[in-house]
Amino acid sequence: MARKNVGVVTGTMPGEGNEELLTMRSPVNMVPSQPKKNKGRRSFLSACFVFRTESMNMGSQQKVSQATGTSQYSSKLQEALDKFDTGSNDSQPVSHFYCFDGNVEKFLRFTIPREGVPLLEKLHSRYGDFTAECRLGNMAGSMFLKLLSAILLDICRVPLKDLDITRVYEWRDALKEVLATGFDVRFLLGHLRHMIVEFHNPPPEQELAELEATITKKEAELLELRARKDRLAVAYSSFGVGSCFDHILI
Repeated sequence: MARKNVGVVTGTMPGEGNEELLTMRSPVNMVPSQPKKNKGRRSFLSACFVFRTESMNMGSQQKVSQATGTSQYSSKLQEALDKFDTGSNDSQPVSHFYCFDGNVEKFLRFTIPREGVPLLEKLHSRYGDFTAECRLGNMAGSMFLKLLSAILLDICRVPLKDLDITRVYEWRDALKEVLATGFDVRFLLGHLRHMIVEFHNPPPEQELAELEATITKKEAELLELRARKDRLAVAYSSFGVGSCFDHILI
């Protein structure tokens, strides 16, 4: 049996100009195209994307707040961090950070001043072999490890409360020079950055005073509780000793 052809009629909606095209595949099925649905879907997807982006940004800000203990960086701290991240100067010589006595020892395949060996060994134990990617020979590599040792020794003798931000920038510049030779000291740069945050966010003096007062009060209460316990222990140990008449006389 021959298949009956279905007519297709095209035209435009009256009064709508040529904006919408009609397609008719049967006399009883005339369905106009509906581009507005796609537009609505695009708007919905765009809204979802914006919401997700804002949520991710808020999450990142919360992580920063939790890591630093502050809701936002102060302008002075932010300025110091920006300068740490973007600034770079020529590195200072080894003697600017530390003066060695001239005695040397072996550290892995390098020869360095003996004062720096204990510190480098601690880093090696804690962070692994940060010298593995260095392709320099013993002489050149030892020279840069000497610079690294001088930086570490200088860091050791500076209390955090007396930290000089200019000195931190000098450590950064020297560490970047060491990093460029293949010694993976990125973890030290990260610690220097965190050091700046700690320096600008010391524990509040008022909060420390309040905690000290609370501790003093609790210690006094603890002494009173111990004295009460001792009195009860004495009373308990004497309970049942002697006659009832003896207890009348107590």
